[in-house]
Amino acid sequence: MTFLGIVMYKKYFMKSSWRSIYVVSSLLTTIFSCFQLILIFQWNEKYLHISNYPFAMGDDVIQQFLGGIQFLPSCIMYMSLCPSGSEGATYSMLTTFGNIALVVAMSLSSILGKVRRRLERRLERSDSSTYKRSDNMNNNMPYRLSSRNYFSSSHIQCPA
Repeated sequence: MTFLGIVMYKKYFMKSSWRSIYVVSSLLTTIFSCFQLILIFQWNEKYLHISNYPFAMGDDVIQQFLGGIQFLPSCIMYMSLCPSGSEGATYSMLTTFGNIALVVAMSLSSILGKVRRRLERRLERSDSSTYKRSDNMNNNMPYRLSSRNYFSSSHIQCPA
């Protein structure tokens, strides 16, 4: 869908002001990002009668399309800021930073997702003060008081 957004910009919006296109597409992206609240509160099934999967996919597709429309105006803006003759180096630097940011964001979200799942499992079991450590050093110490291997669920056992 990003490619279709780029093609749409080139075919229909190339003669328009890139500032207005960037502002309008940013506002539309913000509005469609708020649709996640509709998904969280299940209003899509209750009021719109659309199941979760198609609603979430439609939201992502529209955001990628708008990102494609934003791509060329942002490139034009960056190239107008860089000195003449160094456009290629500036573009490669910007895409490198963008790709690094994407990898870091995906890694952080993966780590935070694992932490969240472990914390949710711990909360589902019951009150954490009843868990005890299973290793020999801290066998009788409540788990809450021990800080070693805090996120490791393999060291948690329910009392008998």
